[in-house]
Amino acid sequence: MLIHLVNNEQLSQCLKEIIRVVKPGGLLIAVEQIRRKRRFKQKEMKLQRPAEEFLQLLEFAGFLNRESKLIRRGHFPLIYMIRYGLLPKVLFPYVGRLESFLGKLLKKPLLDYASMVFVAVKPLLKG
Repeated sequence: MLIHLVNNEQLSQCLKEIIRVVKPGGLLIAVEQIRRKRRFKQKEMKLQRPAEEFLQLLEFAGFLNRESKLIRRGHFPLIYMIRYGLLPKVLFPYVGRLESFLGKLLKKPLLDYASMVFVAVKPLLKG
């Protein structure tokens, strides 16, 4: 849902409020759509940011990045081939593994958006 906060100031304020209420050592887990370059979609009122920009906003709010990884591509062609009966459904788990492998290999979406999981932690209190 953070993708619908299209203004970086709004997203920063939201993230600062989240870090305020999360206990030290607590996690924020966000699954967001990312792109290589920013893209605002007026119809859906969403802003797909580059992963680096989202990470900067998390850091600005005070979170530490624990992990961020691509979990799926937006329009992976083989999924649609299964959906429309061009490939048998039994191949779905293998296509999922292939998609995951490509996500680890390429790190960024090529032509379209991708879904990425961000795991951020609130630092422990000092002293």
